[in-house]
Amino acid sequence: MAKTVQNYELIEQIGQGGMGVVYKARHIHFGEIFAVKMLWQQFRNNPAVLNLFLNEAKLLRKLHHPNIVTVNEVLSYENENYIVMEFVEGRTLSEIIRKEVGPIRRERAVHLLKQMLEGMAYIHSQNPPIIHRDLKPLNILVTKDDVVKITDFGIAKVLEAEASASTVMKGTPTNMSPEALMNPSSVDTRSDVYSLGMTFYEMLCAKTPFTDTRATTPIAVYTQIMQGNIPPPTAFYPGISERLSDFVMKAINKEREWRFPSAYEMLQELKIIEEMGETMVSSAPLWSALAPADGSHPTHGGGTGAFVKSPAEREQILLGRKKKNRQRTEIIVIVMMIAVSLIFLLLIINSILKEVPK
Repeated sequence: MAKTVQNYELIEQIGQGGMGVVYKARHIHFGEIFAVKMLWQQFRNNPAVLNLFLNEAKLLRKLHHPNIVTVNEVLSYENENYIVMEFVEGRTLSEIIRKEVGPIRRERAVHLLKQMLEGMAYIHSQNPPIIHRDLKPLNILVTKDDVVKITDFGIAKVLEAEASASTVMKGTPTNMSPEALMNPSSVDTRSDVYSLGMTFYEMLCAKTPFTDTRATTPIAVYTQIMQGNIPPPTAFYPGISERLSDFVMKAINKEREWRFPSAYEMLQELKIIEEMGETMVSSAPLWSALAPADGSHPTHGGGTGAFVKSPAEREQILLGRKKKNRQRTEIIVIVMMIAVSLIFLLLIINSILKEVPK
């Protein structure tokens, strides 16, 4: 018989991680389906870990955004601790990348990233800003309608640190920023930007920057991240436009000062790139309009680290593009009107000629 935790019947285990195990559950009165996460037993007697678990759950319960998994309530039952969350019918982004389609189609990748950025811009806008700390494809859920749901707000990484005094590195930190590796307590919104950039990198290439390099161990990956020696996405998949590749490289710059300040600024830049039609490989880059005055590249080693120096300049360029598109449309309309007029004229001439006696 299925286990019942207060008003929830645990139907089946659907996942597990560093923090605990996740069950699909049904509310015994309303029949609604939820996801219930149970804290691992080894943590339940650790006051610091338990407080972290409960405080973060209470914090997330206040968040309401279509791209963030909703936390409904926190339960303590028979000496176990649970978080009741929205159940998302779908797959992780990691499963979609690796098992379904490989590199995600460009338009779809941009569509999914925009939703991630919307959700992260929302949590970064809280006072104080909330930092996810563990953004990666495994923590991004995607429904059958391609709606993104962000989950697992980095509690697991802190729990691992609390649970063990070991200095042995666990796992491969492909999505962790240099500052998160060096000093986890120093992370800020730009650390999440780095992780978002790495996630987008994997979406576009179906692999991480470390897949085809000599960085085959966690220590080697740490070293490559710290040195900032990461090849651009175009090194793996030349179908990616230069503009989009530079967008990714700005997000994963090893120096946080050169990244986007938060998910909001990253989202605005992506919207401009999309509106300018520069997500496709055939698009011509706008370095002549956007390059820093010193001639350095805006995203690779030096320069300001920004595509455009100010929102006003970005708006100016976007307006210029829209004006050119409008002029192009007007020319096409005029040409079509001339063509239609010529056709009518030819028809009239042909009709007159038929009526003239031979």
